[in-house]
Amino acid sequence: MALANVQMHLESAFHKFFREPSAGFPRFKSKKSSRKSYTTNVVNGNIFLEGKYFASLLFCCENQTAEKRPAEKFIGIDFAMQRMCVFSTGKRAEYPMFYRNT
Repeated sequence: MALANVQMHLESAFHKFFREPSAGFPRFKSKKSSRKSYTTNVVNGNIFLEGKYFASLLFCCENQTAEKRPAEKFIGIDFAMQRMCVFSTGKRAEYPMFYRNT
C-alpha cells in the first residue's frame, strides 16, 4: 500500500501542476533536508496504535514584586548581517562559528 500511496501523491502533484502552473513542478525529496515519512492505509484493522501520550507542565509563580529602581544605563542593540549583533558601545558579539570552521 505504501508504494500505491506514493504513486497517488505523484499523480495528484502532476495534475495540480498542469491545472495550476503557478503551483510549480513537483519536486523530489531532498537527501539533505527531508523528513523520514511513511504513509499507508488501514485495511480491515491491520494497523492500530497502542498507548496514550500525555504532556504535563509544572511551573511556580511567586507573587513577590521587586522594588522598582530607575535605570542607570541604557544600551542599544543592532542586528547586522556580518557579526549579527552590534551594541551601542561599539562592542560586537563574537560567535564561535562552528559550522564555518568545520
